Amino acid sequence: MIDTIIWNIRGVKSRGAFERLKFLTKLNKLQIISILEPFVDKDFITLYKRWIGMNGCCSNINGKIWIFWTSLFEASEISNDTQQVTMKFKQKDNFDVFYMTFVYAKDKEHLRKPLWESLHNSYNLVGGPWCISGDFNVIMDANEKKGGNPHKMQKSWDFINSMEECGMVDAGFSGPRFTWCNARDMGHRIWKRLDRVFINQEWTAKYPRTSVEHLASTGSDHTPMLVRCSNTDFQGMRYFKFLNFWTDQPQFKEIVQNSWQEDIQGNIMWKFQQKLKLLGKNLSKWSREQIGDIQKHVKEWESKMQLLEDKYIDDNRDEAREEMHKAQAIYSKWLKCEDSLLRQKASIRWLDEGDSNTKYFHSMINDRTRRLTLHKIKNQEGQWISGDKDIGDEAVKHFENLFGEDRDPQLHHLDCIHQEVTDKDNDALTTDPREEEIKKVVFDLNPNSAHSPDGFNGYFY
Repeated sequence: MIDTIIWNIRGVKSRGAFERLKFLTKLNKLQIISILEPFVDKDFITLYKRWIGMNGCCSNINGKIWIFWTSLFEASEISNDTQQVTMKFKQKDNFDVFYMTFVYAKDKEHLRKPLWESLHNSYNLVGGPWCISGDFNVIMDANEKKGGNPHKMQKSWDFINSMEECGMVDAGFSGPRFTWCNARDMGHRIWKRLDRVFINQEWTAKYPRTSVEHLASTGSDHTPMLVRCSNTDFQGMRYFKFLNFWTDQPQFKEIVQNSWQEDIQGNIMWKFQQKLKLLGKNLSKWSREQIGDIQKHVKEWESKMQLLEDKYIDDNRDEAREEMHKAQAIYSKWLKCEDSLLRQKASIRWLDEGDSNTKYFHSMINDRTRRLTLHKIKNQEGQWISGDKDIGDEAVKHFENLFGEDRDPQLHHLDCIHQEVTDKDNDALTTDPREEEIKKVVFDLNPNSAHSPDGFNGYFY
């Protein structure tokens, strides 16, 4: 777990701002802090480090960016200039390494060009999870500004291109829409989203549960950004999901047939549901025991291929070539399974069948996981609830109150809805569908989408 705050505080000597910083540090148990534009000589940074209870500190060369961290990390400087400082952090408990760049950009477009160049240079020095955050003094989209003259997108091209070249994506946010306000009267007031957080693919893979929260901008014209990162997987119940590559395995149809021939009593739909349930259990057991971890197999056979290729070079005989070709066939089989698995997880429908980009699929899967993660919800009393267990309990409570047995459905409210379905329409809707219609609907299902909670997708049917 990494808890970080990035704040353009506009003067750390301000008592209100500094007291709020200490309060946020204690409240959120912050491990890394970045202060932009402290308006204090950088020689005093060690004094502030002690006041806020941190163990390490550094600043950029002109003292406009201050960074503090706790004893949980070992930190070293990668690059440092007037608009950014890039740090390498190493966690002492598990030796995980990640990189963070803290930015305080100039307010003129031409003065920011050296920043984009230095970020690109840092990109060549970074080798792992990387986060770029801070005040970029420029927006990425016209919707990120309110008030004043319309934004000209040509002012954003260098910023956008720089982030793309560094392989970064916006980490998103919750809270206020804008992070800066000029605090002028209503006729001249301007809001912008100048402060933001970017992460690369390696960061998303390492810390899939990354969230950015815009806090209230008390004590500054900029909003503090609270960044929470975790690689803790959700430990809830895991449901069955049909994997498309199973159909290419020689034992697949036999397992389906044996499961379907089980004698189950009840009506037709009950039999169908129970046979699907039984088949799901049998497929899961078979996959776990007979197939195993696909990605592990790919890595193992990749290593074997390298050894056999070296052997064939040293021993140029037919036996060595035959052994290598057999290994290539097995390796290709596992690669095909991995490709199918990644395509399905990424839920990409518009790629051609021949396309294959494992790195891209991993990126899509990690980004989708990050976006679908619930970091917090608001209960009926307006209080924010966080943590997987508390969020789950609150969701159950909400729907029990909404649909519980003691709730009156109040169906009389439906009387106000005008009748649009005629008797003829109703007869057509209630008529049993023909077999051709059922087959067409089933075969039109999205191959990667399950039609119900049983986990069997369109590809299975």
